[in-house]
Amino acid sequence: MFSQMTRRISPIRLLYALGITACIAVTLCMLFSIEVYYLVGNFRVLPVWSEGVFTFPEREQQREEECKEHHIALVLGGYQVVNRASALFKSILYHHRGPLVFHFITDNKSEEVLPTIFDTWHLPAVRYYTYDMEKYKSRVDWIPNAHYSAVFGLMKLVIPDILSLDVEKVLLLDSDLIVLGDITPIFDSFKGSNESALFAMGENNSPWYTQATSTRRRWPARGRGFNSGVVLVNLERIRKTNWSLMWKSETEERLKEYGKVQLADQDVFNALAVSHPGMVVQLPCVYNLQLGAQSQPENCQKDVKIAHFNSPEKMQLRTKFVVHYAQQYTVYQSMDGYVFRLRKDCSTNTTSSLLKDLNTNEENDSECGALFTAIRTIYRTHLYFNGFPSSTIAGDVTLVTQLSVDRFDIFEKVLDTWEGPVSAVVYCTDAELSQIEEFMDASQMARGRKNIALHAVFKIGRYYPINYLRNVALNASKTDFAYLADVDFIPSRGLYENLRSVVQNVNMNKKALVVPAFEIASSEKLHFPRTREELIREWDDGKIQPFRTDIWPAGHNSTDYDKWKEAESPYEVEWKPGYEPYAVIARNSTPLYDERFVGFGWNKVSHLMSLHADGYRFEVVPSAFTVHHPHPPSFEISRYRGSALYRKCMRILRNQFARDLHFQKLAQAAVAKP
Repeated sequence: MFSQMTRRISPIRLLYALGITACIAVTLCMLFSIEVYYLVGNFRVLPVWSEGVFTFPEREQQREEECKEHHIALVLGGYQVVNRASALFKSILYHHRGPLVFHFITDNKSEEVLPTIFDTWHLPAVRYYTYDMEKYKSRVDWIPNAHYSAVFGLMKLVIPDILSLDVEKVLLLDSDLIVLGDITPIFDSFKGSNESALFAMGENNSPWYTQATSTRRRWPARGRGFNSGVVLVNLERIRKTNWSLMWKSETEERLKEYGKVQLADQDVFNALAVSHPGMVVQLPCVYNLQLGAQSQPENCQKDVKIAHFNSPEKMQLRTKFVVHYAQQYTVYQSMDGYVFRLRKDCSTNTTSSLLKDLNTNEENDSECGALFTAIRTIYRTHLYFNGFPSSTIAGDVTLVTQLSVDRFDIFEKVLDTWEGPVSAVVYCTDAELSQIEEFMDASQMARGRKNIALHAVFKIGRYYPINYLRNVALNASKTDFAYLADVDFIPSRGLYENLRSVVQNVNMNKKALVVPAFEIASSEKLHFPRTREELIREWDDGKIQPFRTDIWPAGHNSTDYDKWKEAESPYEVEWKPGYEPYAVIARNSTPLYDERFVGFGWNKVSHLMSLHADGYRFEVVPSAFTVHHPHPPSFEISRYRGSALYRKCMRILRNQFARDLHFQKLAQAAVAKP
């Protein structure tokens, strides 16, 4: 039989079949060898999953590279510089995968802002440190300096004195940059260099140093010189030298010959590069594409990694290159910062631990899970983004309020009648923030005023975190007293001066001064009375009435509006359940709002309950009032009215709050006993 079969198969077909069989055998052997190799040499047990997974050597090496920690330092002075640097932070985070450590040299203003930005950002694999510039300023402020950055532009010279000994290399960046690609290769710039190489810098791409004349002398530089907007510093090597003596003696000698520095620390770095030719390693131009008025970036447009707006006009300079890269700056400025919470955390080899925490929380499985998630959310917060601080005048009163972007038209009317300091929090997206800045710059009411401090809390989730917003605005105010009001209430003319006069003449300890609230009852043309006499006339005509007297009388009726009509001096009223007036309090001693209350319902009532439980007395201010500006119902109140589940979840929070307040009062009573 077999012989018959073989005779039927031609020799060619037989050879073909044998060849295929051999190929299959070789392939199986190779696969078996690879499998044995990885089983024996590359089996890993990951405790996160408690099971074995295969990892390839090249992937392990790639992970080690990605998880290498890099240090970045910036000198940041003032609120507006920090605001501008926000786009830089996002651009770094977007392009850099691995762990980062930021070192911020700060003044008193940036020190107020930066910790809040990064603490509330809650970024995996990111750490930061701040260093008070005042401690080191005297080491450089003796240098005569014509640059607009003033002493801030000299602080890079003392970075080796500031950072701790465990930092071996640090990348110094100016704040007027954006990162457009992977900057990790910069940190390898010293590979193959000798010990004399201390810095890595890009060439200065303007003719500044080459256009010296007999009447316009420049500090010395090699050729076009180096630009100090991006500098990698080898701290490990620099500590082996007498760096302080080196740069100080160089500076003193050059000052005698060339006079004050024109480009701050850059002149000093370039003078040192002339005296010590091996000190600087040159970076490719793509790591510092300069966009100043005299810059010549034409030959460095391919695969740019860092764009540098190094002119006093920054992004407002109207050249084709600045316009192009300013558009990319806007992209980072508008980017949702919350996405960076998904960064890989190399310590656990997972993405954001925040997601893991949320997924393991049992409350998320309840019917009120979305509400509990909102309560636990850490909201990104940026204080003083418009650059103006809160007033610190003794005895002054700050209007403390919060708003969403769609209330800015009403906010402008509030500013028209309130001349005093304002601390206002805006709940917005990153993209909306730049629109808000443009609005405030164009506003007739806000233009020229330096006493309006604006803060941003960035949107996330489904609920409006109203009490968190109120606390941010209250904590950021700096006057002795705060007028706690919602943004849709227009103050009476002269209310600011009225309240200032009252708080300076009464004992404000454990006292809340109530400002009576009214609303427009008529559908006629919108009109806000300016004086009490005008308001009373319209009240008698049925055009004005106490706020929510028809819908929620418990909210304001304790104010005793009839008595207010005739009152000439403050009068005390009794707190009753549900009372929620707008009031002036002593800022430092008042309880904060309970941040469990998000969305609509009980957010203000709970605060007034806390004041009452804390022993506060309520006095109504004569001649003072505020009038509600009508507007369409907010999304939150519409949800509250339309959702039985929403109301049920709020009742749960209300009961929790009441129980906690009860135990708090018991604890206070126990402590008060002798």
